Amino acid sequence: MVMLLALIPVSSPGGAFTLQESPSPNHVGSQMYDYQIYVASPNSTAGGDGFLTTKEPQSGGQEEIVVSDETAQFKSPRMLTDLSVLGYNGLVRIKMFHTVEASNPGVNATYTFTLVNGGSSWSDTLRIEACERTLFNSCPVLEASAEISIPADGFDIEDDEQLVLEISADMEGCQDQGGSGLPVNSDCSATIFFNDIEGTSDHTKIEFKSNALSESLLIVQRDGAELIDGAQLEWFPNDSPDNRIMQFRFQVESAFGRFDINSVRLSLVDPSGIMKVDQPLSDSLEGVDDTSWAISGMYDWEYSRGSMTPGEYLPSLEVTDIQGHTIVIEHDDLVMKQFGVSILHGDDVDRSVEYIAPSQITVIPLQLQHRGSSGQLDVDLQVITNFNSNWNVSFDAPGGYLLNEGGAIVNPILTIESPQDLRNAPPQLVIRAVGEAIVDGGPEIVATETLYLDLEKVDTYASPLTSIWNENRTQQYDNSSRPDSFDTSVPRFVEDGDFTVFIMEIWNNGFDEDEFRIDILERSKAIIQIVDNDTGVVIVEDLTDGTYHTDSINRHMTEVLQIRVKPSGDRDDPDQGLIRFEVASEGNSSKVSEVEFTVQRTFGVRAEPVFDCDSVPLGTVNQTTCSDGMSMRIRVTNSVVDSSTSTNWRLINPADLQRNVDSDESYSQWEFKIVDNSGDSIPYLTLAPQQSGEVTLEIDPPDQVE
Repeated sequence: MVMLLALIPVSSPGGAFTLQESPSPNHVGSQMYDYQIYVASPNSTAGGDGFLTTKEPQSGGQEEIVVSDETAQFKSPRMLTDLSVLGYNGLVRIKMFHTVEASNPGVNATYTFTLVNGGSSWSDTLRIEACERTLFNSCPVLEASAEISIPADGFDIEDDEQLVLEISADMEGCQDQGGSGLPVNSDCSATIFFNDIEGTSDHTKIEFKSNALSESLLIVQRDGAELIDGAQLEWFPNDSPDNRIMQFRFQVESAFGRFDINSVRLSLVDPSGIMKVDQPLSDSLEGVDDTSWAISGMYDWEYSRGSMTPGEYLPSLEVTDIQGHTIVIEHDDLVMKQFGVSILHGDDVDRSVEYIAPSQITVIPLQLQHRGSSGQLDVDLQVITNFNSNWNVSFDAPGGYLLNEGGAIVNPILTIESPQDLRNAPPQLVIRAVGEAIVDGGPEIVATETLYLDLEKVDTYASPLTSIWNENRTQQYDNSSRPDSFDTSVPRFVEDGDFTVFIMEIWNNGFDEDEFRIDILERSKAIIQIVDNDTGVVIVEDLTDGTYHTDSINRHMTEVLQIRVKPSGDRDDPDQGLIRFEVASEGNSSKVSEVEFTVQRTFGVRAEPVFDCDSVPLGTVNQTTCSDGMSMRIRVTNSVVDSSTSTNWRLINPADLQRNVDSDESYSQWEFKIVDNSGDSIPYLTLAPQQSGEVTLEIDPPDQVE
């Protein structure tokens, strides 16, 4: 269903990292540290009767459990990484604060301490005589120690697992003979105290050797590299700016959690022991994330050209934890090289493609640079690609090129003369640069570098790639390389009496430079001007062939033109019409492309659907797919430019518009409502020049219409 909505002026009043693996260049080392694992108040996430943590309890008061009545179970957090545990000569130390009390003498408590790791456990027992409690004698909190034997090589707590300490006590002698000779129960108990224990600065805790930061990561890379790319160990003092940026990628995490990490500092030490980088890492730096589980991210550091002496540089992370350990995350040495050569495309360092055409000469500019620190470098360039005898491939200096110091640059030229038959042309051009220097009195190859360029076969002259855009080049209307991707029948507004600007882009897809001829095949009775977008000069029609000629366009370059369209001034002419262009190669007139678009003449106002009840295509609705009734939202724009006053635009009901009735008489029987955002009828819109407003058209056809 297609219909028209008329808008008529009635007045014009004034008016917004998780790293997955650890590559090999970083390592924490084999150093293990003394850890004190405190028994603190229970943690709801970890579970258990108490929390095993590296954080010293300093608040929350004293906690206690009568372990003669129940087994106390203390749990660590779930480990974020694997944690290796070593004992002291195979022994894990347990220190506890406790009381063993009884109302009569001769009572003993046997404590059992059990470390649980997954399906493995290790235990030790400790027998302690009870303190006899009387009305006048209370029992003090005492300190006791035990040692649990574990494997000599320790054990590993896997990530997402917990370390568990269980403590229980069996009481002996809690029954005594009364005066009648019968046993009577004695009041006796064994109690463990933990968290912030009263009367002491010490704590119930476990002691062993470990390194909770052993899974942390440091890797030095080129700027923009991904983790999978690995480390970059070789660097050059006079490299290109992008290659002088060191990307320090890091992830510092403790098996116990983020709370265990106190500070992180990145350093880079030069061969003389001078600190080139000394940077604390926190989330105040761009690229650094400080989360609930780790400090991670990337820190970029660029060294200036020629500022780095050759030799070995040591990068590292120095991490301190809340127990005062200083753990160094080391990295393999970075080597700053004395000699180095780079070879790049001379026109564009990022270019990876060159073009060949039948019987044509391809000239490839190159750039050679001594990117090392110092010393003379003789460079020999070699074409590794195998060209047969029909090709002529040569450098402009067959004897080689001299780079007399670090940072020196020369610009070789490689010339490739192609045969007529390119069927066996190699797909890739490989050029190797081999640098030789005098080392210890004799010549030695000290640097090699290889440049890879894909070879793409093209015709000497080719059909241009032509596209049509709106004036701001934000919306494309047609493209000769993929015409099926565009609906060129969609109308593009052109104001009556004015030139509306469209953009044409012509891309020379051939090997050689070329001029192009533009022929207007259909013009919809419009006046059309073609203008050079850069200079604003109108391109005049060539009287000899009736086309418009572009300037010469270099290979794989784009010419941008303005297509200015002024619609017919005859009101009897159709408001819609097709404009179609043919763009032909001057070098080979059979190489052509076509583009087209449809224009819609407007008279101070334009309206277009921006939403309808069945979405696609906009402006066409189907009663069977619009369950809540047929409707469409319409944007109305005052297209007047040369005015400073607002205009009242009357909204005519489609049933009353003669053009709709002439198209289909049944439209006069339909019910239409034009409403605003509140659902109220709206007879007109007041719009300033270039201002837009929206209305909703509700459609209720007769019952027999689908």
